[in-house]
Amino acid sequence: MLLRSYVLVRPQGNLVVYNSPGVSEAAGAIRALGAPARLLVNHGHEPMYGRPDLDVPIWVHREDCSEWWRPSRWRAPPSGGSSTTTSR
Repeated sequence: MLLRSYVLVRPQGNLVVYNSPGVSEAAGAIRALGAPARLLVNHGHEPMYGRPDLDVPIWVHREDCSEWWRPSRWRAPPSGGSSTTTSR
C-alpha cells in the first residue's frame, strides 16, 4: 500500500497534509523547509501511524470528529515529541 503525505510551503506557515509513516521519516527535511504550522488529518486510519516526530498541532474538522478521533487512539511520537489535537 502506498501512503502519501504532502507539505504545503506557505508564507503564513507550512502545512503537512495527512499523517503517514513518511512524516516522521522525513521530519528533518520537513523542518528544513520551515517549521510546520499544523498537521491536517481527515482519514480514520491516520492515528494508527502515531503522532509524527514533529512538534505540530494536529487539526481535524469538527464534523470529522467521530468516535475514532480520540487522543487515546494516537500512539506516542517516536522521539517523545508532543502534539495538540485541535478541532476546527
